[in-house]
Amino acid sequence: MSSLGFYVVVGVAVFIRTLVSRLPANRSRGVDVGDMLLGAILGSTWLATGRNPFAAAGISGSHLNRNVVCASAAATLMLAGANGVVHKCILRRHGGWACRAGVNPGGAFAAVSMLPFRMALLAGLAYTSSGALLEELVFRWLLMGWIARMGGRPAGMAVQAVLFGVVHAAPMAACRAPIQVVLYAFAMPLACAVVFGWLTVASGGVACAWMVHWALNYIALVSALRSGRKEGPSAELRE
Repeated sequence: MSSLGFYVVVGVAVFIRTLVSRLPANRSRGVDVGDMLLGAILGSTWLATGRNPFAAAGISGSHLNRNVVCASAAATLMLAGANGVVHKCILRRHGGWACRAGVNPGGAFAAVSMLPFRMALLAGLAYTSSGALLEELVFRWLLMGWIARMGGRPAGMAVQAVLFGVVHAAPMAACRAPIQVVLYAFAMPLACAVVFGWLTVASGGVACAWMVHWALNYIALVSALRSGRKEGPSAELRE
């Protein structure tokens, strides 16, 4: 991906997210806070270092090799399959609680689920794109990089993975979810974060981690949208 291509992808994603947020079915009426944070990270990186964030964060993928690309593809298939199986098991046991609590697959699903199916698929690409990029920049590039410089690479890998799991599990714990739901909401992101961290280290940047993260979030979104069309409106657990 070229630098221009990267900024086009980010710009289109932010534009579509803002456009969808202004639909009558949605409550938001402006730019997503996450998109503003993403812009702030990119802009401050350029100002503070004088380097294009595209290159500074290793998004260009200039150091990629065939082994890393193959590992990324394998990781996507394995994590998506595992998440799908565990997610269905959790829903079978705690689907009633999820419906009563109003739990859904997350912001992307809440924003695009009211759109016609094909439009929802296209809009979902934008939501999952910039959201995954923001998390990779925060957790794998900034946090993991900083901890690794302070205490070594294993410490950086461990800290970012645990915090990534905590951030995803905390909302479930806060709404007093069943323990299996909380564990799922912690363990699945933790496993993903370990893979994302390894890909970042192996490739020298967040390019592969972003692509795999984006793919996993989009697969989960499409699955939730298809399930909603087949079964009617229903709450599901967040990935």
